[in-house]
Amino acid sequence: MTGIVVVSHSAALATAAIELAREMAGDVRMVAAAGIPDGFGTDATKIAEAMQEADDGQGVVVLMDLGSAILSSELALEFLDDDLRERVILCAAPFVEGLVAAGVAAAAGASPGEVRRKAETALEPKRADIVGESTDRTVVLESGLHARPAARLVAALQGLNAVVELRNITRGSDWVDGGSVTGVALLGGTKGDEIEVRASGDDAEAAITTVASVLTNNGPTITGTVWQYRRQSASLPQPGPDEQRRLDEARATAAEELRRIRDNAPDEVKEIFTAHLAFLDDIALVRRARVSITVGESAESAWLQATEATAADFARIQDPYLRARAADVRAIGDSVLRALGGVELPAGHDVVIARELNPVEAATFALAGAVLTESAATDHAVMILRARGIPTALNGDPSFLDIPDGATVTVEPGTASVKQ
Repeated sequence: MTGIVVVSHSAALATAAIELAREMAGDVRMVAAAGIPDGFGTDATKIAEAMQEADDGQGVVVLMDLGSAILSSELALEFLDDDLRERVILCAAPFVEGLVAAGVAAAAGASPGEVRRKAETALEPKRADIVGESTDRTVVLESGLHARPAARLVAALQGLNAVVELRNITRGSDWVDGGSVTGVALLGGTKGDEIEVRASGDDAEAAITTVASVLTNNGPTITGTVWQYRRQSASLPQPGPDEQRRLDEARATAAEELRRIRDNAPDEVKEIFTAHLAFLDDIALVRRARVSITVGESAESAWLQATEATAADFARIQDPYLRARAADVRAIGDSVLRALGGVELPAGHDVVIARELNPVEAATFALAGAVLTESAATDHAVMILRARGIPTALNGDPSFLDIPDGATVTVEPGTASVKQ
């Protein structure tokens, strides 16, 4: 059975932690190496003796509380013979939660490596309870994860309510903070490496999607010609004799367009357009429009009022992810209004600069890059652009909207960097 050594500055703390762990793990070999005769501290010789006592030939996992406990444990390894030293694993787990998880795993017959893994992920249940459900994904790097792509990643995560961590599975690295440029760069990722990402919090899923997008789209910068896109306001004609029929036909046309877009979209964003189709048939939204038509509004005016009112309902929600769904409601509003007016979407051109795009525009425009001044990483349009492999910069500087059509710009994917 895997043995466990508990290294602490406090003998009382080590004893109490072991007692707690044994309540759940049973009679697992746990040996304390804690305190010094004069009080608080750690002793490398004492730790080496504990490692020898805890080992039955299968191996030992060592948990430590604070800084010098780590140094003393590393020194203790030098006192061991080569055979035992190879079986000892120093573990970076949280002291109490990690010890409980390690004890349970050891009692179940887990190997030292598996005991260490269980201990080092022991905070996940607490993290999920406090800051929201945790999620994870493994992605394969398209190119090196050096300083510049690390900076792009950190910038792309800014503003998201999520705790993000990464590790390089291929190189066996420890977890690093996704908010640290240095930490991410030190993962030492090269093309083909597997990077595991985990996130927790309200925006956990959006954070995972953002990281996956940046890590698989962190190639060279792109240079292109500016296309300033400004969505035209819908014209609101006077009502005719059969506005309800016009609205139903336009909704059917928009649904056909959305199904076509969904079928051609990358797999990871298809559900966005499935949700759009559900919004299109939402009974409350359609009822709002029909009521307006019965009191004399045109189909255009009725549909615009209904979608704007529904979008406003979403915009008032505190949750940032749900609040961002207001853009989806406005997107289906635009789709139906285009169908009512018989207006086609533009084809797109090179590097678009806009306040924001809606998901339909993001999925259909032919683009080399995008610069969006009022968008966030949680926006579905941003997720779609990145899923399509289109370098996308999020930058709140409104002066970008003044760059003239035809100017040449360079866009760095995943960042808010645009250079004229």
